[in-house]
Amino acid sequence: MRIVHVLNSFHPSIGGAERQAAALARAQAARGFEVTIVTRRRRGLPARERLGPLTVHRLPTGPFGAAGFIAAGLAFMWPRRRRIDVVHAHQARAPALLGLILRALGGPPFVVKLAGSDVPAGGFSERGPGGIPGFRRRLRLSVLRRADAVVALTETMQKMIAGFGIPPGRVQVIPNGVDGERFYPADDGARRAARAALDLPPDALVVAFVGRLERVKGPDLLIAAWRQLDHRGAWLVLAGDGPERENLESQAGANAGIRFLGPVADADLLYRAADVAAVPSRSEGLSNTLLEAMASGLAVVATAVGGNVEVVEDGRTGRLVEPAPAPLAAGLASLLDMPATRLRLGQAAAAAVRTRYELKATASAYEELYRRLASARRGAPAPPRPPAASTSASPSTAASMRA
Repeated sequence: MRIVHVLNSFHPSIGGAERQAAALARAQAARGFEVTIVTRRRRGLPARERLGPLTVHRLPTGPFGAAGFIAAGLAFMWPRRRRIDVVHAHQARAPALLGLILRALGGPPFVVKLAGSDVPAGGFSERGPGGIPGFRRRLRLSVLRRADAVVALTETMQKMIAGFGIPPGRVQVIPNGVDGERFYPADDGARRAARAALDLPPDALVVAFVGRLERVKGPDLLIAAWRQLDHRGAWLVLAGDGPERENLESQAGANAGIRFLGPVADADLLYRAADVAAVPSRSEGLSNTLLEAMASGLAVVATAVGGNVEVVEDGRTGRLVEPAPAPLAAGLASLLDMPATRLRLGQAAAAAVRTRYELKATASAYEELYRRLASARRGAPAPPRPPAASTSASPSTAASMRA
């Protein structure tokens, strides 16, 4: 299988979408797939780069933004269209439109993986909260209706897009996956080492936030909640960057218990150092941070929005609260005050993620989808799924997409 993942941004950007795409692509490469990443070129980054088993092509957009990216993507992929089995577009925006145009010109089938922001609270109606008016609404709906497959992250998201006119047989629920070999509960030695590496006190309580510093992720709600707490010696550590960082640092003020790490390449280090994870999003599809923190054995406080309510069972695998400072503060206090509850919730969270959100299962679901689409393109019956042993790493036998 020769797969091209198309994203608006990729490494070294380290948001949830980028981390999930990289994890999935590496898992696919380990199965012997030839995996190529196509993304926008950012200043100071090479046009082509090898990142382990992945080949990354960064395309110039010029001053034209999305239109420039689509034009550059067509120029790159059109000559290679016969050597691509499936285009996997991340989000129903420029990457998906690129996949649609290439498909219409005789190219390979394309999959659109939706993110939470692709399905606004008001749907795609011209009116209503979060609705998308006019041309952009019609264009996005047109792309989704013509995609060979649309992947929803949760059953809630699947229900939200049920009225969009997408043929039901083309919609499939495939959740994000978490790499259990990377994210797992830390023992005392790993915890001490992680705290030393981050220069955190060895015995203080630590609450971790990992994500983009933007309004939709709710870091402002978390900081406001933290200021309502009276936990001397506890730390709130925020890892990530974004447009709201300066405002958030101003909001935090001189509070010695709040620390901004900036962008981090290895979020697992912070999870090993933490006691509790906070996911204060105002809107969410299926949070990678939530899955990673739970897999790491952390007790979590998450807002009861989007996919969070499908992942967290309130009182058993974490706490679900309303997206506001006071409920967040109460949820955090209930965990910071009760070490036995933290341990119980963290253990149950890790077990739940291993059962439902393992990356290998996600990769298998995509492999089955890709093979079905590729077989339909060739007009041949779908080949049998490979045995489980095929998940072990094997070198790619083709180099055509690396040119």
